[in-house]
Amino acid sequence: MTCSVAMREHRSTSAIFNIMTGKKSIQTVQDVHIYQLGTFYGVYKELQKYAFDQTVTTMMNNQWLRQIDAHTMTPTHLGEKWLQQTSLNLQHFNGLAYSNVEPVFSSRLLLLIQTLTNTAQGHYSFIPVEDDRYITQWVKSVFKQINKPHQALKAIYDELYDILNTLTELEASLFVDRLTGYQHYGMSTPQLAHKYHLDIHTVKLLLKKVHHQIMRQVSEGHHYPTLSMIRADLQQSNMITQSAKQTYALLKKQYTLEQIALIRQLKLNTIYDHLVEIVYVDANMSLEPYVSNQTEQEIIEAIYETQSFRLKEIKQRVHSDVSYFQIRLVLAALQRTGDINGVL
Repeated sequence: MTCSVAMREHRSTSAIFNIMTGKKSIQTVQDVHIYQLGTFYGVYKELQKYAFDQTVTTMMNNQWLRQIDAHTMTPTHLGEKWLQQTSLNLQHFNGLAYSNVEPVFSSRLLLLIQTLTNTAQGHYSFIPVEDDRYITQWVKSVFKQINKPHQALKAIYDELYDILNTLTELEASLFVDRLTGYQHYGMSTPQLAHKYHLDIHTVKLLLKKVHHQIMRQVSEGHHYPTLSMIRADLQQSNMITQSAKQTYALLKKQYTLEQIALIRQLKLNTIYDHLVEIVYVDANMSLEPYVSNQTEQEIIEAIYETQSFRLKEIKQRVHSDVSYFQIRLVLAALQRTGDINGVL
């Protein structure tokens, strides 16, 4: 519903699904930045389309959403009122920054807690809660460097206690009930849903939000040394695709877009997509090599005339030699500087 309010009738509900599941496409990159929905990017990667569609249908039946066409919905006054009254706080999500590193961070944390609680009791044989080889290898490597498991466990306890106190009682309880320790197994998401009378989707999203909040506070603070160690080598990025990062590295070495396409054996249009993504995050990236000042002004005027971010509508208002690539670059630059805010 929050995404629908931001997008109005300008994008389909599938665009919202793509944001939540973290689709790595240039259209999703653009939607995330233009409508300022980066907080929700990739927050529910395992969400199934049928479950998402069921939610949309329920919202329509509740008259919270109104259908514009076969693929597009817009929030009703009743829906916006419901959204204002809901008790769920969405502030602590930060999918754009954490969606790629959160699964590794949370898995490391859960397995390290299980390992320390067991070994502190002299119990060295247990079934690990995580069986990913890279996670288990990381925990084994870290554990070898820990001389006193009791002290390490106390440090994690103190740091988590401090952070969890900034969350709601429900959020903190869900996180704690998920932990596995010595002779104690953490609850599964269905068990948590049953205990707290919530649906599975809410449980998964609340846990994700808690992990994002932990990572945010660890990133911003300097008094969480143990938790900082768990995420020290996990590099967050405002770029969505790894491929764009590789193109970015070559661009910094002064290669042209055509040369980069040849080096990487990719289509030139794919490199164009990468450049648009780069413009969103690099404040120093100039459009001048790709868009003349006159063309840029023409595109900006078309955006304000159409009151739309839809490429097709903007393209119809500019000269035929202006490309979709140039339009997307200008949109990205406007969003980066904040000049596009208030257009709709």
